[in-house]
Amino acid sequence: MRWLLVACVACTTARPVAPTPVAPRPVAPAVVPPRPAADTIAAGHAIDRELTAPEVHRYRVTAGASTVITGVVEQDGIDLEIITYDATGAKIQTFDSPNGAHGPEPFTIEVTAPGDYDFEVRQVELPPDAQDVTHSPHGKYHATVDVTSADDYAYKLAQQHIASPRILTLWRDVRLHHHDAVDKFWADFKGPIVEPYPGHPEDALVTFVARSKRPYVGASGVLDSREQPLVRIGDSDLWYISARLPADSRLDYGFIVADSPPELTTAFHPGGGDDPLRTLEPDPKNPARHSVSSRLELPGAQAQPWIAAKPDTPKGTMKEVVIESAQLKEQRHIGVYLPAGYDPKQRYPLLIVFDGEAYGFAPKPQVPTPTIVDNLIAAKQIPPIVVALVANQGVRRRDLEYHEPFGAFVADELVPKLRADFHAGARPDDVIVAGSSRGGLAAMFVAFHHPDVIGKVLSQSGTYQYIPGSFDQDLAPALDGNRLTRDIAAAPRKPIKLYVEVGLFESTQLEANRHLRDVLVAKGYPVTYREFHGGHDFWMWRGTISDGLMALLPKVRLTITDHRGDAPVEDAASSSAMAHDGGAVDDGVGLRLRDRRPHRSEQGAPAAEGAAQAGRREVIDHLGGRVPDELRTLDRPGDRLARQPRDELVFQHGVEQRPQLRDELVEPPVLAPDVVKLGEE
Repeated sequence: MRWLLVACVACTTARPVAPTPVAPRPVAPAVVPPRPAADTIAAGHAIDRELTAPEVHRYRVTAGASTVITGVVEQDGIDLEIITYDATGAKIQTFDSPNGAHGPEPFTIEVTAPGDYDFEVRQVELPPDAQDVTHSPHGKYHATVDVTSADDYAYKLAQQHIASPRILTLWRDVRLHHHDAVDKFWADFKGPIVEPYPGHPEDALVTFVARSKRPYVGASGVLDSREQPLVRIGDSDLWYISARLPADSRLDYGFIVADSPPELTTAFHPGGGDDPLRTLEPDPKNPARHSVSSRLELPGAQAQPWIAAKPDTPKGTMKEVVIESAQLKEQRHIGVYLPAGYDPKQRYPLLIVFDGEAYGFAPKPQVPTPTIVDNLIAAKQIPPIVVALVANQGVRRRDLEYHEPFGAFVADELVPKLRADFHAGARPDDVIVAGSSRGGLAAMFVAFHHPDVIGKVLSQSGTYQYIPGSFDQDLAPALDGNRLTRDIAAAPRKPIKLYVEVGLFESTQLEANRHLRDVLVAKGYPVTYREFHGGHDFWMWRGTISDGLMALLPKVRLTITDHRGDAPVEDAASSSAMAHDGGAVDDGVGLRLRDRRPHRSEQGAPAAEGAAQAGRREVIDHLGGRVPDELRTLDRPGDRLARQPRDELVFQHGVEQRPQLRDELVEPPVLAPDVVKLGEE
């Protein structure tokens, strides 16, 4: 037993025996097929040859590491393709542009290791069942080849997609590993870069720059409210986006810093609201702020001369009116503006504005309507008017979204009270209803359904694309809005005159307003349409509401003489007898002019034009040299009117009256008689 235990211990402590090494089998060398013969060419060498299918022309170019071989084969009568090969003879890529048997076939070879690189020129092979009578087997070509450094080639590509010279310079510095370039740029950077746009002085190239180490940066407000991705500059933490904008633009913008681009479809949240993971951040390099956005005003932006109170301008007065509305079953508060020198014995035009708190019926309004009206009246740009600012009282969405009781409140309760208490809005042509965004939609809706009370509309960026219920219901994005536009198209034309404006950077609003414009013109409505160079913002509307008022209201109240005789024309009744044969009319609210001359393009200038021209010139002189809208088509044919710095079209009964082209002078056309009086059937 003892010997057995000793033997077992010996067995457990013995060292293992090393295995016998096995000699590795010899590996046969890889068989590299010989490379086909090729013509060696040098960089910069040009080739001119003929080719007849199935010939294949092969060329060889020697290039060093970190270079790029670029070439172009110009086809002449034969459809060619280019096939490239690396230094081992392996195929890299086939190049075939869809230009047929004529035109360039560009190709590139990115060289990572020094060596000889080949490319072949051959006719494109068609599928066996293809029939192409133009597929000629014979033709000619001209080829050029060049070799550049990878950095120079990358810079050449960058020049094709980086529009900003300043960003292009920074991109090259980053590419060349100038490590202090980014910090130096950021230290000198003072907000968006504004550079001239080549060949177009009316536009500017604007570049927005952000800095972040996160994997994604977007921007909102650059071209519209939709999010646009920024581009990273090389491997740095700087991001940019460039846009061609009108040189007189105003816009609000901000950045979205996130881990990924936005989802195409997100979960629906009743009542709307922003994604908490995609919040808007202001530009830290731009001190001009508006809420969470940054604000940019380009150097060419038009002045807004009417928004600031002037010490020497007579001021109107404000008073609050309360109406117990049977239509809305609630009490409504209205801010009523009375012009300086208000005379209760006189009649006044009436302007009704929705969102009254934002338009002057609250401290620090976004649009100071009373001040704007004070200034316009003092400058004799409009006659004295009464303004009713309708407070939304927290029920804006209810009132301004196709709400018929609200329309009935305006037409059946508000206007009658203002007529009775302030002698304002005696006739439909004396009543303007105005609003912005959904307020613009509501203004059009109310006037369309109550043309017997309201004769004019001032719409600022109306949301005509809006789908009722879209804030509270998960509706498909493919649903068509534009309900009111379709209603206008289907109904007989109403006696309404319109001013419609929208911002160039308003995306869906822009499309919807252009659609509305086309429908209005097709239906024959008298409409002034304008696209201002800004976004969906009170910042723009405060400067453009004056344009709408001047388009819809006469500049001054006049009594003038019919120069075919000596009888003064003092009211609409005395002018009605002249309506069929010409003359000027003061209708008690503003100047109207009738002109029954034969159309100049058909019958030439009338013989009695001299007296009529004298009358028109007297009116224009009385207006201080300004030609109002109603007189523009009646001015002397030889006169040329300077374009106002805005994009505006005026239509009367479906005819474009005053085309406005940027930086050009246009001659007003002489229109047929039935397009002269605004709003007349």
